[in-house]
Amino acid sequence: MDASQALADLVEISSQIESAVLTDVEGAVQASTFGDDANTFKVPASTAVDALLAYTRDNWRLALNVTNIADTRYVAACYGYTSCFYAEGRKAIAKLTYRW
Repeated sequence: MDASQALADLVEISSQIESAVLTDVEGAVQASTFGDDANTFKVPASTAVDALLAYTRDNWRLALNVTNIADTRYVAACYGYTSCFYAEGRKAIAKLTYRW
């Protein structure tokens, strides 16, 4: 099965996928989703890096979750040629929890 067919099958079986890009290990684009139902344009490829750092001691846990670390501006989803939306910018969330 080629990359385009694998991506098409994945999009078909999962209603949660709005757009996707499939790359090889060097980062070259192998396949990507279209931006509308008529397949008139493709959603451009992009890379976003997320990270989670956590420290646990006894019953306490401190965690810092940062999404889109480089604050990359990219198209996250399209619902038509004039209905594309950008992804969220960098976001950091700190969480302190205690387990009983």
